[in-house]
Amino acid sequence: MIQLIAYPQGTNFNAGGYIDSTILDLYDNEPIPLVLNADDFTNVAENTASYSRPMKLPGTKINNKFFTFIYDVVSDSNFNPHLKTSIVLKDNSINIFEGYMQLNDILIKDDVISYDITLYSEVVQLKDILSDKLISDIDFYEIATNYDKNVIYDAIDVTIGTKLNLPISTSDSFAGALGDTHTSVIRYPITKWNTNPTVNSGGGGSWIIPEAWDGYRPWINCLYIINRIFRDAGYSFTSTFMNSPAFNKLYNDVNTETGVAEVDIYCTNPNTTKVYDNTWRRLEYNTANASSNFNPANYYDTTLFQFNNYSAANFFGVLPDSMIPLVIVGGAIQIQMRFTNTTTGQVWTDTAVTKSNGDILFEAGMGFFGVSGAPGEIIVQEVRTIGAGQTFKVAANAETNWSNTTDVIDFNNILVNSDKGNLSQWDYFKGFIDMYKLIIIQDTDNPTNLIIEPYINWVDAGLNTHDLTNKVDIKEIKYNPIAGLNKRLIFRNVEDSDDWITLNHNHPNDWKYAYNFIPNIEIFDKEEEIIQVNPFAATYCKPLADVIPQIFAPCIVNNDTNLTTWNNVFRVLYDNGNVTIPAGGRVYVSSGMWPVNNRYIYNQFASVNSYPITSTTDGLNFGLVHYHGWGGGTVLNSLYTVYYSRYIDELYHKDTKIATILVNLNSSDISKIKFNDKVLIKNKKYRIRKIEYRPGAISKMELLTIKDL
Repeated sequence: MIQLIAYPQGTNFNAGGYIDSTILDLYDNEPIPLVLNADDFTNVAENTASYSRPMKLPGTKINNKFFTFIYDVVSDSNFNPHLKTSIVLKDNSINIFEGYMQLNDILIKDDVISYDITLYSEVVQLKDILSDKLISDIDFYEIATNYDKNVIYDAIDVTIGTKLNLPISTSDSFAGALGDTHTSVIRYPITKWNTNPTVNSGGGGSWIIPEAWDGYRPWINCLYIINRIFRDAGYSFTSTFMNSPAFNKLYNDVNTETGVAEVDIYCTNPNTTKVYDNTWRRLEYNTANASSNFNPANYYDTTLFQFNNYSAANFFGVLPDSMIPLVIVGGAIQIQMRFTNTTTGQVWTDTAVTKSNGDILFEAGMGFFGVSGAPGEIIVQEVRTIGAGQTFKVAANAETNWSNTTDVIDFNNILVNSDKGNLSQWDYFKGFIDMYKLIIIQDTDNPTNLIIEPYINWVDAGLNTHDLTNKVDIKEIKYNPIAGLNKRLIFRNVEDSDDWITLNHNHPNDWKYAYNFIPNIEIFDKEEEIIQVNPFAATYCKPLADVIPQIFAPCIVNNDTNLTTWNNVFRVLYDNGNVTIPAGGRVYVSSGMWPVNNRYIYNQFASVNSYPITSTTDGLNFGLVHYHGWGGGTVLNSLYTVYYSRYIDELYHKDTKIATILVNLNSSDISKIKFNDKVLIKNKKYRIRKIEYRPGAISKMELLTIKDL
């Protein structure tokens, strides 16, 4: 006996059991076949166990009451056809389908009322929900953080994490536990964001970043975003793969044209009459033409010639574009500069440099490291010559740029109105479906919980074999080759047209980039299919310099080299943890971002999950990518070889066929069969492709022959 049980809108059987449910009347002759499938085995990139079934219901007293007489245009009906209605389809008291019902039309003909409805699975419903929601609809309030040197350095230290502006306020947060003040879902890997960073080969090599923004921009954990998407939509998921440590290493950049950047403040017109000699003396400025960000009342004392850090912001130090020409008396001199913190006593002295008349006082490579970190600290900028009798002055109309960051990284503001923020949540999630050939199955015990696994993992997890020999009409078994196969498949990432790397390394056979991959298959007289991972572009990664090859980092560079911020296409990379640079090498921000003793580790992000390359290294490209330089090699475990190759080999194998059978299935059979189970017919095993279940009648099954490849 078939029963269609419906629940009041806004409730479901999980929350309220069968209380207030209604057994809707069905037409006596209305067939209710269930067409169930996990993979159609012809569309490579679509793997959802979806179901939708149109049907009609009679306008009986029971049905009219459930729909609150919506057919009566005079009366106000409480039934909203735009809202989902939870339903359960039962056969002989066994649940054979759980999902939703949507009312499409009401037909009144000769005073006879009928309702046109459609039954949907949760998977179909999820896609519809997420397609109407944007990434910017996610409220990232809980992970707002400051952008300053201390936050960035703590974020690099995996034992600390990124400091949040507010402690985690909920016990079910995906960013951490209740009360946590730091989180691991935001990271600051070294990234080549533009062409400005340089390398100093002296002393073993240093990678010099002009400003923090040139090397350190925030990335968000992918699993965090996916968890937020599912929870906000009223869903959950079970996935060994997605909850694995490997998947949790994936991060997305949130770089946009409106992203966070350092705030530069500057003061001008240094004292051109003061003569500096071999005694430590303070550089003297006035603030007549200072920038609005400088705020002399708070930051610079024109009497004591000291910088007062009254805010919680951190001085990073003097920027390399500071223009303070020298007026030297008596030829070349050696000059030395230091920062002195008169509150903490911290002193940092620069290496003596030879200067001539007209040279710039400050230059890249002198290492202008900030020493302030807390409100109330005072910084004094001091200079002197080396050797008695050497003097100098500074020229007029010069300026010093200081970097002081007070910006709050509010991802809500960053993502709104950006290309990344305008991406639909379904398109974002589908990017991972296509990367890993994920299959989505509705949980039979909880329809709002979805089972999500890579196709190969899900197939291998099928342990049960159902012997249907005695239920099959063995006189009629039809075998067909798989139809609709494409002549050629092309696997690739979406292209980032503004990326300098894309424009210069975009040849299909370029071993450095591996933009796409084409399996060696040829099918007569068919078309090609492109399996493209939207919205994630491939990312070129390499050692940043020969003198420090251990600094292996992504390169995401705008083709317009004049821009330091840009709205690049979404990237996804592995977090490989911290790397210690061998003695002699270092990374530093020339504006003085780091304390002296914290310049020898960095957070390595890459398109591979380990570097140097080994035989077990996994990559995020489809093709076999060769990485050059120290630690280089060919990545054998590409997305194609790991997640697609076996599927494609089966798909295009000459012996792969579809067997269509007629079988006498009952509700008990349907409740026990899973799509990754095997079917046994006369000692021959098959994989299940599709089931057309007809309650009380002969059902049809499509099976796939299984070849050991």
